Amino acid sequence: MATINEFLKSVGYNIYMVSADARYFAFVQEENFAVNVICLFDERMCISSLEQIQGFNENLTEKLNYGRNKYIHILNIICGNNDYIITHSSVTGGEDWYIDTDRSELVVPPNAPEDFYGIKSGLASYIMQNGLIFEAVEAVSQEAGLNRDRIEKVPARDGVPVRRNVKGDKKVYIPWVTAVIILINVVAYIAQRVFALGNWEHQFYITNYILSMPAEWYRLLTYSIFHADMSHIANNMFSMYLVASLLEKKAGRPFVIAMYFITGIGAGIFSVWYHDLIGDLYYGLGASGIVFGLEGALMSYMLMSQNMRSKMTFMMAAGAFALMFLEPLEHVDTAGHVGGLVCGLLAGGIWCIVSSSRKNKRVSADKGSV
Repeated sequence: MATINEFLKSVGYNIYMVSADARYFAFVQEENFAVNVICLFDERMCISSLEQIQGFNENLTEKLNYGRNKYIHILNIICGNNDYIITHSSVTGGEDWYIDTDRSELVVPPNAPEDFYGIKSGLASYIMQNGLIFEAVEAVSQEAGLNRDRIEKVPARDGVPVRRNVKGDKKVYIPWVTAVIILINVVAYIAQRVFALGNWEHQFYITNYILSMPAEWYRLLTYSIFHADMSHIANNMFSMYLVASLLEKKAGRPFVIAMYFITGIGAGIFSVWYHDLIGDLYYGLGASGIVFGLEGALMSYMLMSQNMRSKMTFMMAAGAFALMFLEPLEHVDTAGHVGGLVCGLLAGGIWCIVSSSRKNKRVSADKGSV
């Protein structure tokens, strides 16, 4: 006979925790930007106090927040008879879901979340057809332990094990992609200073005459790793570290690599087009267009997040960047900055939408196979 454990697993939720008395089950689903958790409390055997339920949620949040940098979304589903549901929902304000064990019915009070990432209809159908049946504790305890070890020791982001330091046993994330990008720029700058005879590096700068010379389009890839002087590279690499390392930690390495090349090429193309439009022959170099591009990608990532604090951060960052463009500075390629920022906003947004869409399709396919 089908169990609720099997149903939740079929829609992407893995057993994470189970109490010895089979009164409390927690199921976890790892999403792009969040960790979604469903907590089931079976009140048919022993009634949990509000403090106990809150304590379970706080303990769960603390464990899942450990080194993840994702948002933890928890839905409590409390199983009990009709009288219990009426009493409990009046005390809590009806913020939880309930399973009426007398009627085999999912109850969603008006103040509770209307849905929880598309699970409502499938769960209601399951309860109506099968009632409420849990797997035995001894049957799922080992699986819960394995999942708990995996989830708590490996970040949900990309499955790459993290290092720990000894003091405080805190996880240390090393942004390897960001480090490699900065190293390449530093090596290129040293080469400029050491082998500057004949200014050989000029063949790698971007310039608007490449529009009529396809053989020179390689400059769209090379211009960003060269810099004019020490202050130029120092400012760009400091900004690169702040933005890229944060983006790498939150969105993952593939995202940073893709955004680096997309925004670098986009910033170069926009700069070339603009200077050709105004008839200004120029040579451009530096990674600032990419920095702006990664800023744009980060803002798109925050805007797509379901966390309101991230959305507010996006608004403040957008306002700060708008002020920066009010008064263009001399010898600064503002067109490249604008092009990089726009490319980052668009490419980052498209990436996040496609990633979420693929995840939703996988979940829908799992539901259809139930």
